[in-house]
Amino acid sequence: MSTDEIARELFSSIHRQQKMLPKIKGLEQVSLGDMAVFGAIMKNLPEKDGKAVAMGTLHRYLRMSPPALSQSINRLEDKGLVERVFSKENRRMTYVAFTEEGKKIYHRERMRMDAIGKKIVERMGREEAKELIRLTNRFHDVMEELILEQKESCKK
Repeated sequence: MSTDEIARELFSSIHRQQKMLPKIKGLEQVSLGDMAVFGAIMKNLPEKDGKAVAMGTLHRYLRMSPPALSQSINRLEDKGLVERVFSKENRRMTYVAFTEEGKKIYHRERMRMDAIGKKIVERMGREEAKELIRLTNRFHDVMEELILEQKESCKK
């Protein structure tokens, strides 16, 4: 198989995975992207009395641009799943907190995703699953390098 054929097959495989994930998950209220934001909120909660996380922290943790993060938070806010909390000391500091409904949905969907993930690992086997994780992370790192190189070459 030539390098060109392998490259096409690689992107085809990634495309198939992207199409499959929403079907397996079957979420009605939140997307996988929303779940990533939820997970970042949960992971970073201790920041402000264990109730809210600064937008800047979410931005850094998720590596999302501020406008993309704001759009995601707006969507979740419109659904009544999170709310923005403004600092009394510094009005420019914005925090994000779960609503009670958001907490319920996060925990329900987290359990659902964990169960599906466990089944995938059981069918693939632990070693193949770990290898897939390693290779996926390596692919992501290479893509980041290429994007950075493109940005640098555009500046010249």
